[in-house]
Parts: sequence; structure tokens; C-alpha cells
Amino acid sequence: MTPPPASLSDAVQSDGQADQLIEMLTQQRDLYKSLEALSGKQQEIIAQGQAEQLLGVLSERQVIVDRLTQINQDLSPLRGRMSEIAEASTEAKRQLLRSLVDEVQAMLESIIQRDEQDRQSLEASKAQVGQELAKVKTAPAAINAYKANAYGGGAAGASPTARFTDSSG
Repeated sequence: MTPPPASLSDAVQSDGQADQLIEMLTQQRDLYKSLEALSGKQQEIIAQGQAEQLLGVLSERQVIVDRLTQINQDLSPLRGRMSEIAEASTEAKRQLLRSLVDEVQAMLESIIQRDEQDRQSLEASKAQVGQELAKVKTAPAAINAYKANAYGGGAAGASPTARFTDSSG
């Protein structure tokens, strides 16, 4: 049951703030939906190992994160009073506010979980590339050893002795 407002102006103000909260939370939800879609796309790109496409997705995500940051700043003054504003609102607005908050929270948790999986995949790829680079670093030593054996056991980099000579000229 909604407690009666102290005055008509308090009721109008609370209702206006509820509408403002609903608008900002709706924007936030829509941005999180976009972010969640990009998060899925990011996961596919990481699985395919397409670094340039990953940079494009990360750039798109940053634009959304910047907009979310702005909305969070705008929400900041109302956040501490959200329960009070909801209680002073109609039942329909209270339910909508709860629904929006729950939906945003669920999407945020999903995005965080997917990003953690992506981070682990990237770490594994980084480790694999590091191992491959270590192999590449040992390749010159193997080539030099091969050269030494191929040219009669001489020192690596030594000139081979001529086997054939050109006697005609």
C-alpha cells in the first residue's frame, strides 16, 4: 500500500522522478541489450582468432560503455532514493522499476561472465603464441646445427669446402 504523500507537490515530484527513473533504466536496459549482443559477437570472434575484428567490436563496446557511464552519472542523485521514489509511485510503476532493475542486473551479470570467459580464452591464446615464439627462437640454433652437420661437422656458419671445381675457366 502506498503511503499518502505529504502534499500534492510531493506526489507530483515523486511521480516525475519515477518517470525519470523509468526512462533512464529503460535506456540502460536497451544499452545493456546492445552490449550483450556485442559480447556474444566478441566471443565468436575470439574463438575464430580474428584480432582485427575483435578490435572493431571492442571499439563499438566502448561507445556503449561511455553512454552507460553517462546514464549512471545521471542516475546517481536518484539511486539513493530509488526505494523511496518507488514507494511513492503507483503499483504499476513500482513493478516496472523492479522489473527494469532486475533485467539490467541479469544482463550485467551475463556480460561479466562472458567477458571473464573471453579473458580466459585470450590468456590461453597468449600462452600458445608465447610457446610458438619460443620455438621460433630456437629454430636458428637448430638450423645452425644442421648446417654444421651438413658441411662435415665444421663450426656453425663455416664455409663449406668445395666439392666440385670449375676447371674450364
